[in-house]
Parts: sequence; structure tokens; C-alpha cells
Amino acid sequence: SNAFLKTLEEPPEGTYFFLTTSIVHGLLPTIVSRCIHIPFRPISESEICVWLSNRTGESTDDIQIQRAARLAQGSLGKAWQYWESSLLQTREEVISKLIKIPELSYAEALGLSQTWSEDKIEVALELQFFLEWFRDLLSVKNQLELPLYNPEYEGEMEKICDYYSNKDLFSIIQKISETVNAMSWNARIRFHLGYLLLLIKKGALT
Repeated sequence: SNAFLKTLEEPPEGTYFFLTTSIVHGLLPTIVSRCIHIPFRPISESEICVWLSNRTGESTDDIQIQRAARLAQGSLGKAWQYWESSLLQTREEVISKLIKIPELSYAEALGLSQTWSEDKIEVALELQFFLEWFRDLLSVKNQLELPLYNPEYEGEMEKICDYYSNKDLFSIIQKISETVNAMSWNARIRFHLGYLLLLIKKGALT
């Protein structure tokens, strides 16, 4: 950032820089102060539904179109990624496993780690579903008026959140984030997933 600051202060003639970030506070204040800020708001679900419908030829009432639009969190790129890939099906599979964990033995919970791919990119995307699930559990448990990532599972979440204390949920969410970071350092994926799944199981018992 410091090296870039000099170029930003005295750019070559006719040169313009367009900087994009979702975390403004992560930039140096000296860089932020030299920029014109143009906020981009998330695109509404209804607009994303229409965009996907026009691009795919499917109806805006299509369940998969609506799910992709909701999970995209205002991003056309994410919406298309959900639609074009098998992420929607993967999401269902991940949530199905998370729902079962409180009823599993420790050995069975640990064994789930062997059912995951060892592809870092795939697992990183799946861990996002973990984060969304436990964030939803925290919201449901505390009756927070926040939109859910997985509203179609609200009934199951009302039952499952009783297994966990708020402390458990915060610890699990923190561990998921740590697991994502560990994978960026070429860590052993299934080892870290196994530890995470055991923590989720342990939280369901306390």
C-alpha cells in the first residue's frame, strides 16, 4: 500500500485508477483520502431474478432461480456462479450433513471429514455454507430480525439451535474462519475439517 501511494499521488499523465473493495477500513487512510468514493449497493433479489430469467430463459418463479438470487447477496457474479455450477446442490448436501451432526457419535462426526473433497477451492466455497448456517442459527436462537441465508430451513433451525449455546456458536463461527485461513497455507484439508466437525459435535453436547 505504501509503495502504491506514491504512484497514486503522482500518476502518469492520462492515467486513472479504479480501486474496488468491500472493506474500506482495510485500506490506508492516506489512500482512502485521495480517492473519490462511489458506493455500489447490492442488487435486489427481484432484479437478480429478472436478470437470471432473461439470461437462462427460465421463469422468475423458478425455485432454483430464486435460491440463486437470494444466496448471491446482491452480486450478479455470485448468482450466475450458483446457477451455472452445482453449488446449489452442494449447498443442500452440506446443510444435510450439518443438520445430522448433533445426533451423530464423535466417530461418525469425524468420519464426515472423509466425505469432503480435498480441493481447496471447493472446500472454501462449502465452508461459506457452514458460516451462513451457523450465522442463521445464531439469529434464530436470539430471535434477531435479520434476513436468513437459509429461510427454507427455519423450522429445522428452531430445533437445532437449542443444542448450542451462544458461546458455542461464536466458537464454531470463529473456527470456521480459522479453517478457511488455514487452507490458504496449504494445510491438510481433511485434518482441519475433522477438527471443525468435532467442535461442532462437542458444541451440540454442552
